[in-house]
Amino acid sequence: MKSLQELTNTERAFAVAGLFPNEIGTLTDFIKTEIAHLREKEQDIRKAWPPNCITSADYWYMLVHNAEQTIEKFGILLYRNPRIFADQFFFQDNSVFGIHCLIRFAGSVSTRPMLRLAIELYFGDDKVVTIDFKKNQP
Repeated sequence: MKSLQELTNTERAFAVAGLFPNEIGTLTDFIKTEIAHLREKEQDIRKAWPPNCITSADYWYMLVHNAEQTIEKFGILLYRNPRIFADQFFFQDNSVFGIHCLIRFAGSVSTRPMLRLAIELYFGDDKVVTIDFKKNQP
């Protein structure tokens, strides 16, 4: 068995999905909700995006677009198959958005404690993206 530090993001996501197969649908639905929220607030987020950030808003919304395409392409399979869920949302650059969604999900009040602990164990609890809207307004 690999140590935690040796696991890829895909392997970590597969482990979480394997431990909680009944929650894959809930996680997928949360990703869909996060996409909808980000699309709804896109203009505000782009305006507030820090100019000296490591990544750009364009890059972030490319990741959102990739997640949308994944949901469109794989549909119900994402709800049923831990391997497809992990491979599609947590491979290479897509993992940035996938991890963002898992950490936000773990921080919600409705998350079961054991699932929250598993997400925090495998991915931590540091938010991937935080934007201070008050600070960047003209």
